[in-house]
Amino acid sequence: MVDEDTRIYTSRGREPLTLRMPIVSDAQLVFVVGPEEGSVRITAKGFSQTYDFHYESYEEYGWGYPVTLAPSRALEYLRYMVAILAGVAVGALALVLWSLGRRISERINWRLVDRLFIVVLLPIAVWFLYYMSISSTPRVPAWLKFYGYDAAVFKTVSRAWANGLLPYRDITENKGPIMFFIYMMGAKLNETWGLFSIQCIALWISLVFSYKIGKLFAGIPKGILSSLATLFFFSFVIDEGALTEDFNLPLLMASSYYALRYIKNVKQDPVHPAYVSILYGVTFGVSLDFRVTNYVEIACYIFCISIYLFGKKKFKNLLQNMVLFILGTLIVLLPFWTYFALHGALYDMLYGTFIFNVSYAEAASGIQTAEEWRTMALYLAPTIACVFLALEKKGLMRAGVLMAALATIAVMHTCRLYPHYYIVHLTMVPICVSWFLCEPSGRGVDRSCRRYKYAYSLLAVVVLLYVAFEVNQSAEGRKYWIETLHMSTEKSEYTRVSEEMVAQIPESERNMTIAYNAPPDWYLVTDVTPCFRYCNGQDWRGAVTPEAGEEILEYFSSLQPKWIVVYGGIGNQEINSVVQENYDMVDEEYMSSVDASMMLYRRK
Repeated sequence: MVDEDTRIYTSRGREPLTLRMPIVSDAQLVFVVGPEEGSVRITAKGFSQTYDFHYESYEEYGWGYPVTLAPSRALEYLRYMVAILAGVAVGALALVLWSLGRRISERINWRLVDRLFIVVLLPIAVWFLYYMSISSTPRVPAWLKFYGYDAAVFKTVSRAWANGLLPYRDITENKGPIMFFIYMMGAKLNETWGLFSIQCIALWISLVFSYKIGKLFAGIPKGILSSLATLFFFSFVIDEGALTEDFNLPLLMASSYYALRYIKNVKQDPVHPAYVSILYGVTFGVSLDFRVTNYVEIACYIFCISIYLFGKKKFKNLLQNMVLFILGTLIVLLPFWTYFALHGALYDMLYGTFIFNVSYAEAASGIQTAEEWRTMALYLAPTIACVFLALEKKGLMRAGVLMAALATIAVMHTCRLYPHYYIVHLTMVPICVSWFLCEPSGRGVDRSCRRYKYAYSLLAVVVLLYVAFEVNQSAEGRKYWIETLHMSTEKSEYTRVSEEMVAQIPESERNMTIAYNAPPDWYLVTDVTPCFRYCNGQDWRGAVTPEAGEEILEYFSSLQPKWIVVYGGIGNQEINSVVQENYDMVDEEYMSSVDASMMLYRRK
């Protein structure tokens, strides 16, 4: 769309407005919204991005989002046909190998394959993240000054922490300190490869335990397929990479494996190994620090195991597990709580980690429209499949997996529809795949598995093909998005304008400069040290919690900052009046790429 071909669409009331754009070489979407005006979801080349327009303001602002689509629909159809033919070829090959399975299996040293595959998963994880992660991959050149989106928040706080600013007291964000600590350690290891290396190890551990879960139910060959399926589905829900869910997944996957291993062998040994509860506790501590809803599946396993131990009158074993679970939780949380308590910022840390997030969660609209339900169903396809697969199991296995799957669906429908939220539920993928592939009998195979009726199997295959098609679409869109970034030959307009604004501020006064409503990476781009803990997104923070809004108003009313860089505009009318009365505008530049202006103010 160009200026002479501009179209305006208006959504009124609660009915969603759906706009399907024709394929064009370039387009600019602008959303003019008022206070509490809902959200918008943009899908381009299979990749979806959701924006929430929730803030307290009496003015309207335009939100720009550049969209570049493929020039030819015929090319897209050709890709679909190639993908379908490839799927048919792989399916035919799988049938041939299945028929030759027993003869081939007798000639393979599966113990050696088991060990080699665990080693091979590491370079697979490195390769995957190198091409699919954008916030940590070394493919992004340093001069581009691209730090990610959510990841930019973690980088900003972790850099400030390394430079002597205490998180939550001097610079705040609504995530637990473990995330900032991981980013800080990554930067200390190596500015380019440090965080990426930690992320690769995290994914490797996740894939290893997904393989172990698959092997637990269906043997080594199908365990390998389960792990590769986990990686395949990960390409569907990975966002920019190196987010809280990426680092939470290894512990969740390991805890799932040990819980399922106990449940599977419970008739042979009803005593739950107490040392495993330390792992459950560590996983809970990390999940509590990241996002407590991440722990819902493991909590269901633990609940069912506890009820079972209680019913079997294994009170001593139950007590041992409870004590070690608490110990594991304290191993994670106590060092950080002690650190912040010694620095007089324990309440600030608890507020930023827990209290603020409660208000943030309450502001979430959850899943409402039919399109959102469809997307959530795709994200949770393995979990939904496990609901039906668990019905064919018995006893504790049925109860544990069924409860975990249903609780996941119940919790996720109340959350925002961000794909990376669903990374933690990849623990269901190896369960789903291994159960679907397992045979009714045979050596090394769970005898409780039963072959499905032909109609049921056909339905499952159709659903899996549909999900695989959607996963491929999303992966292709994300690949296109990342490659576009990696092939950039010049800084973004936002980066250039930010640097030019700060260049007008004397170096001796840059520690008295604050950005208003700017993205969190503004301080990374300009190398300015934050001088106030609410250093970005002030309108949004003030809308989420009134306490934060009052503190922000008090800070600007005190006229402490000498320089203010405003991104887009100031929604809070009281703060806007303070700035207009006590500051002079030095510079202003409109950025067409984001459809917003950046203004530089100096105190009179």
